[in-house]
Amino acid sequence: MAGKSESPLDKQNKKILAANLKRLTSSRGKKQIDVSKGTKISLSTLNGYYQGKRLPSPGNVQKIADYFSVNKSDIDPRFKNIGYQPNKDNKINELDSNMTDEDIDKIIDSMRSFEGRDISEAQRAALRASMKGILKGMDN
Repeated sequence: MAGKSESPLDKQNKKILAANLKRLTSSRGKKQIDVSKGTKISLSTLNGYYQGKRLPSPGNVQKIADYFSVNKSDIDPRFKNIGYQPNKDNKINELDSNMTDEDIDKIIDSMRSFEGRDISEAQRAALRASMKGILKGMDN
């Protein structure tokens, strides 16, 4: 059976997460077994994070952050606040009447998570269809 395809962003996030975990563990003089016991996350699951093979659920990120007394964003790059800055060129903010289907596709394709939860392909397709339908209805 074929595995789930992985986005380049997910691959990058796994590498960053693994590096952050290794750095925190080393700097605190801990071992994976200590983190496992302290967070009650199984050693095999944690090993997947440390090896860059898995991304943790938001709940497990919180457990690890609590264990190390750091912010979730210090562990998992998916929790970094990019600091959205609307401006006159932001088409989604302006609902620009010249927006193309390609512009909408780019916006929706860039959406990977909401409030720390992954957005599935099916959800992105529904968002894309809704957004296009709403914007096409603006002509009336």
